[in-house]
Amino acid sequence: MSQKELNYILKVLEEGSFSKAAEKLYISQPSLSEYIKRTEKRIGTPLLNRQANTVSLTEAGKIFVESERNIVRQRENTQRQINDLIHLDCGQVTIGVSVFRCKQFLTRIISIFKEKYPKVDVLIEEDVTENLVYYAEQSITDFSIVLLPTNIKSLNSVWLFDEKIVVAVAKNHYFIQNNILPVSFTRPFPPVDFSLFKNDNFISMKPGIELKKYFFNLCQHYGFSPRVVIETKSHEIAATLAGVGLGITIIPEYYAERDISSNQSLCYYHLEKGIEPRQVGLVYSSKKALSHAAAAFKDILVSEIRSKNDSQYKE
Repeated sequence: MSQKELNYILKVLEEGSFSKAAEKLYISQPSLSEYIKRTEKRIGTPLLNRQANTVSLTEAGKIFVESERNIVRQRENTQRQINDLIHLDCGQVTIGVSVFRCKQFLTRIISIFKEKYPKVDVLIEEDVTENLVYYAEQSITDFSIVLLPTNIKSLNSVWLFDEKIVVAVAKNHYFIQNNILPVSFTRPFPPVDFSLFKNDNFISMKPGIELKKYFFNLCQHYGFSPRVVIETKSHEIAATLAGVGLGITIIPEYYAERDISSNQSLCYYHLEKGIEPRQVGLVYSSKKALSHAAAAFKDILVSEIRSKNDSQYKE
């Protein structure tokens, strides 16, 4: 039964006669009668008791009208839910991100998003880049914040910012104490020839963390094999260990800038020109359109980061 058929039957019941219902519906009485007869023929049984002074539903009519009312209510509820999603009065967005990126900028973006869309839930999947890329590819996350490029054709990517890597050296290191390297607590950090440290101990990230790959590629570029004495998953721990002289480490410049405000146990140096910074971006599956909630979050994330000119976000 269509919405029109249901409305016609209900109007006849409301007015108590076909003539009055036809008048309210702005159609002729014969047309209304014929329309309802066609409906009854299609159903296979009368839906209305036609008496001299009144009209009522048959038992079949009662069942059918109630069923159609439920269908209409369900249809309206479905449309209402869809409208809520479109207008972000409900919904959910799942973001893949490393612990470091979450601290670096994502918590602030979530706060901005929730202020604008308080009824949308934000879920976070924290993991290393390799897994985050997989989550995006499989649509486990709406999108993941990772290092670019991924070289995966089934993923769309959006560049966010370039990230420089700095070398962290204890301030009591031989090179600093003997003026081979300048004391460097503030930006702009001076450049350093990374091969100077080929005989030093190193603190590295653990396997699965992209900075470890970057570190070993860097050492290969400078023609030496590093002597790694400690591995960790944390930039903070790596910097702390370097600060007490246990080895040289490399960390994102964002962490260095945050660290120097409260700690001067380390000196920081930029890598020489020619060493490309890392690209940070977001990736999401090209096989599935972003939900309205995910698209709105992506737009806020990209806008906020690209418009932020301080070093917390971009170099």
